[in-house]
Amino acid sequence: MARPPRPATIDALARGLDVPVSAVRAAAAESTGLHYYDEGPAGQEHKADQERELLIASIDELTPEDRHHVAALVESLRKRGRST
Repeated sequence: MARPPRPATIDALARGLDVPVSAVRAAAAESTGLHYYDEGPAGQEHKADQERELLIASIDELTPEDRHHVAALVESLRKRGRST
């Protein structure tokens, strides 16, 4: 698989297979070499919001070079969040 499936595809697979969406997301991420964490720190669930869905869905539209830049930005923001 060259790219992860869109959120709508993941939701449809979960419904069709009668499994939790988190299981399909984790399997899709693993198949593309990505890491997916369904729960935040201390077991807090991620809140579904438009920005998160946009980020997930638009990753397929980026070039490999652009994805590299986005990944570097995200990692930088994550490190900044840990140091505060």
